[in-house]
Formats: sequence, C-alpha cells, structure tokens
Amino acid sequence: LESGLSVDIAGFEAAMEQQKERSRAALREQQAQEQGLRPLQLVAEQTAWLSDEKIPVTDDLKKYTWNIRPSARVEAIYTQQGFVNSSAEIKDQSASVGIVLNTS
Repeated sequence: LESGLSVDIAGFEAAMEQQKERSRAALREQQAQEQGLRPLQLVAEQTAWLSDEKIPVTDDLKKYTWNIRPSARVEAIYTQQGFVNSSAEIKDQSASVGIVLNTS
C-alpha cells in the first residue's frame, strides 16, 4: 500500500457483491427477453384499475408479525394481457401472473 493510504476491504467486497447481483439480474432479464417474456409490473394504469374496481389496498401489516399463519383472499389476477376474472382464462400454462391479495 502507498504510504498513508488504506483499502476498505469490507466496502470493496460489499460493492462487488452488489455488482454481481446487478449482473445476475441483467442476465435473468436478458434470458427472459430471449424467451419472449416481459416483466410484469403494476404501475399507475393497473393501480387505477384496481381502485376503479373498488379493490382495497393490500393490508401488509401481518407480514411484520412472526409466528402467525395469516390467510389471504385473491382480489385480482394480472397477466401480460391485463386483468382476468379467473385463472381459467389464462391459456398459456407458462405465463407469468401477478396475484393481488387482500393481505400479505
């Protein structure tokens, strides 16, 4: 080491791990795109639809409580084509779906 300089080994290792995770995420996204898959995202349009349908915001308080077995109800099912009323409407068995629950 140069005189008066030091190396933050822990900081370097943490930054390296973050970069490795970004690299893995990029690889997963590339592989998904090669398979014709797109990421499923609930953005403003979808949250507006949920609100219009009077579907309440998910109550997530129970996820912070240990040693319980909460039950949940499916409020909505979201696919690449939009919201569906039933899983029976999903024809592609390998399709990505998003499930909106009343509690998590």
